[in-house]
Amino acid sequence: MTKWAQLLADPSPDAWAALRARVLGATLHVDEFEKVHDALAHWPPELRALRGTDLNGRGEDPERNDRVHAWTLLCRRGPAINPEQLRVLGDAIGLVESPNHRHVIDHLCVHDEEGDVVGPILARFWGALSVRSLRVDQCFSGDALGAALYQFKHLLQHLEVDINGYEPYVQTHGLDPEKPVSCAALRVLAIDYYPLFSGALPALTDAHLPQLEALNLPLVPGGALRRLLDAPWFRQLHTLRLRLTEHPDSHDTSYLEWLDARCDGYDRGSDRMADGSTRTDDELRVLASSPSAASLRRLAIDGDAGPAGVAALCGHTQLHALEELWITGAGADDARSRLAAAFPSASVHVGGGSPWSGWSERPEGGAPLHRDTEMRLRTLTYQEFSEEEVAMIGERGDGVLNR
Repeated sequence: MTKWAQLLADPSPDAWAALRARVLGATLHVDEFEKVHDALAHWPPELRALRGTDLNGRGEDPERNDRVHAWTLLCRRGPAINPEQLRVLGDAIGLVESPNHRHVIDHLCVHDEEGDVVGPILARFWGALSVRSLRVDQCFSGDALGAALYQFKHLLQHLEVDINGYEPYVQTHGLDPEKPVSCAALRVLAIDYYPLFSGALPALTDAHLPQLEALNLPLVPGGALRRLLDAPWFRQLHTLRLRLTEHPDSHDTSYLEWLDARCDGYDRGSDRMADGSTRTDDELRVLASSPSAASLRRLAIDGDAGPAGVAALCGHTQLHALEELWITGAGADDARSRLAAAFPSASVHVGGGSPWSGWSERPEGGAPLHRDTEMRLRTLTYQEFSEEEVAMIGERGDGVLNR
């Protein structure tokens, strides 16, 4: 251990760079790795940074792969990674065979530059990865959504998935209506850009999400919100952002039938309600009068709201707890003054961009709603998991704490 002592004794960027060169340049024996790992315990996590390129170049050389894996397990910070780098990270963590220690990813950001491979990769590492916060950018069909909800169901607290294109009338984002979703620790769920269509809704609305507090969801208005309001977890939400897209895909016949059946007064020909209001207006009527919305403190509506929608919000019977209201396309010159009068205790914003990224904290403080790209890893002993987490996963761990 003498050859490592000088490097490990004085934490500094230069010492970390030298340690990196040594670990990646020579294979560590198991006993050496354990000593280096333990000696780094007093180093600030900010110094123990992983470069994305450290995870590149996995190949046929087993010694090279072992060095990369060993280095990965010594790091505590890192950048957003791509799918191939995720495979290397998963392989490294999957090699840990200890009943008393667990490598936990506090936050992981993956940029799915290959289009749609993150979901299958996450599924592959079931039992090897413990992830508390996950952000996936640019996934095509959104299968990472279902993979994360199913695979990390015990410890996942924060999930953001950016769905960047798919055929909505055939995609369900990895969600199976016959396979219940149960995420006992999930507090924040954010899905962005492409809207969820009818095939993906049942698995979410029927999900067991007892701690969900904040939801960011893109929808096609016209019955979808009614379904969400019936979800058992909706009543506990304090933060809601809805991005409502008025135009359903012309091929999504199931959604057109959904509109006919659940959106009273909808006219396919005009894509409007019988009174000329928009489907977003209709959703606002439902939301403003629903007891399920009574706990909302922050509400953002990004859609084609018109005068009827503004009137519905002004005549609300349930939104008394609102502290912030954001609405785009309000459709009336006096919309802000009318809404401010209807919500005297709230900060009212008409027009402008989405507030989600600005809502950096839950109202009572705690974990942010919008996570940055920094990767954070830790090694926890079994005793360092909270009592709630141990209760969720069981003392034996069923593949989450122990493999």
